[in-house]
Amino acid sequence: MNIGHPPPEQAGELALEQVLEKAKGAFRIGDLDRASSLVEGFSTKAAAACRIVQYGPQPSERPVASVVLVSHRSHEILPHALRAIEQQCPAQKWEVILVNNGNDALFEAGRQNLSAFVGVEPPFPLGCSAGRNIGAAYATGAIVLFLDDDGTMEAGCAASIIACVQETEAVAVRGRVVPRTTRSAPHYDLGPERIPSFADCEGISAWRRDVFLEAGGFHPLLAGHEGIELCARLWPDHGPFAFVYEPSAVLVHDFAESTVASAEKASRYARNRALAESGGKRPFDIHLRMQEIAGSARQLYMSTSALRAPRPAGGAAVSVITTARNARPFVEEYSAGWMRQTQRDFQLVYVDDGSQDGTAEAIRRLWSGDSRLTLIERPAEGRGAALNAALAAARHDICLIADADDIPIPSRVARTVDFFEKNPKDDCVSFVVFTEVNLFRIGPPSPLIADMSFRSLFDMPATFPTFAFRSRRFTQAFDEGLQGGIDCDWLRRNMEEAGVSGKLVPYPLVYYRRHGGQITAKHNPVQRATRSKLLEYSFSRLAGPLSEEERRFVEILIDTRRATYSEHRLLGRWLLRVIKANDRSERYPGDLFRRTLLDRFEQIKVLPTDAQKLNLLREEAERHIQAGDYRKARRALKKALRVKGGAEIRARLRAASRFNILRRLVKSWLVSSSPAGE
Repeated sequence: MNIGHPPPEQAGELALEQVLEKAKGAFRIGDLDRASSLVEGFSTKAAAACRIVQYGPQPSERPVASVVLVSHRSHEILPHALRAIEQQCPAQKWEVILVNNGNDALFEAGRQNLSAFVGVEPPFPLGCSAGRNIGAAYATGAIVLFLDDDGTMEAGCAASIIACVQETEAVAVRGRVVPRTTRSAPHYDLGPERIPSFADCEGISAWRRDVFLEAGGFHPLLAGHEGIELCARLWPDHGPFAFVYEPSAVLVHDFAESTVASAEKASRYARNRALAESGGKRPFDIHLRMQEIAGSARQLYMSTSALRAPRPAGGAAVSVITTARNARPFVEEYSAGWMRQTQRDFQLVYVDDGSQDGTAEAIRRLWSGDSRLTLIERPAEGRGAALNAALAAARHDICLIADADDIPIPSRVARTVDFFEKNPKDDCVSFVVFTEVNLFRIGPPSPLIADMSFRSLFDMPATFPTFAFRSRRFTQAFDEGLQGGIDCDWLRRNMEEAGVSGKLVPYPLVYYRRHGGQITAKHNPVQRATRSKLLEYSFSRLAGPLSEEERRFVEILIDTRRATYSEHRLLGRWLLRVIKANDRSERYPGDLFRRTLLDRFEQIKVLPTDAQKLNLLREEAERHIQAGDYRKARRALKKALRVKGGAEIRARLRAASRFNILRRLVKSWLVSSSPAGE
């Protein structure tokens, strides 16, 4: 038995305990910001104050994973939980860490049921979340598996959850929970398929240790929702597919010991939610978006097909191109995203376009000593000129466009290089961005339609924050005179002049911010005009030069705006001509082209004619009269009176109505409201 970390001074222990009590007090009275600020760095300080006991032989090499079990009291399930660990996590390859959170019999139970473990003795009970943070701090495995002390792993559980981490890009994987009795929870069992999910069952969850510790671990004051809160903090940096549910990793565990305990736990969770959302954070909004994946066949297909082995970290070097003006608020997160890349062989070309807020100085400081940075400082000449300068400085054929206010997930470079290696005939690729409200943000048509030229019939075919291209194939420079739509215009001209081709891959690679300083926000009319040129070019390749009426048809088709009855009929006939033109030229796959265009056509909202409006309002009024609701009937008739001139309304409504009361109302309103008394 080895002892490490000699006991700290008693005064230090008292100070830590007082800090925790003050934080709990602030939490109880609703001073949530103060509560969180008090426990900032608490787990790290508490870890330094722990006593360590080693029992039995530890792994001679780095363990497959480290199991961390925190216990606050003895109970009948604990020995079963420890024996399951012994059976599934052999001491030669696994590390087991037991954290005493008030259960003084824990280490004795460990000696009776485990062949080896590391015991962690904090100076006082810290709570489950802080206890797990400390266990992770002492772990030596690359993966940390947290287990509840009142749950029992079914056979194969530990191996399954670790395999899921290794087989995907997940930073956190949660297992499946089945109740020991009938006391369960809706989120315990998410079904038989591996799907994206936040780690909302922390007692059967595996985490990449370096990511977990870099983020500061669980919030020390949370005992419930701590997994959701931590996943939401990690989500912008790692993307939706970094959090996975593994159904084959099963833990037998009850939500609570009794009905009373269940109600108390639910009440505590409600209080915890307020703390998790303090400071303007939106963890449950993101969690809801993740849950909605299971209810969308399209998102579920994209997600499950993407949850596979991570891309290799090696490959051809690339140049990352960024232009910025006054981007100082985003520099740290932007730089951290690129320094986090799994493939590290890249050039970062950062063009500072006349910033006056210290952007260039911050980039230079953060990348000091890193030869991958090429920093170009220029007077403010606009995004087009800055992009051309960046391209001129790029040393590699494959270039990635990266906006200064976005964050790439760690595999962006690796996945981009992998695409070009597997698709040597493609000139460009676009992945998709993710936001708090849209995990697969991309314009029409469906993200499952990959061909870039086909997508250009419906809107901007690519999301430029995820765009990558072979620079030798893109011979047209960026237009330095445009105020907006620069990327769209550049892609159109290269498609037209050089015939470049590419694909969309519906994998969310970049966290996309929306704010008032973006070019899209500042120059929206210019963006729309440039986009319209792209759409006109794309359709004219099939239908010839477009008339003004046909350009209006394209706008209606793309935005599925409201069309008049007449416009809708004419648009339908024009689409048939376009489809026949494609059948002759075979430019696009016929079935896909027809289906996509006609699906868009059916989504258009058709405005009723005046006559149809009058009939609808008259029928509505008569339904209300039949039901005896004369107030709603009068409201419908007043709407009808505003459709057209009084004489025509009189003729239509009085002649068509089958209710005398309705005819009398129409007549009296028309007479009283007409200056001429018609």
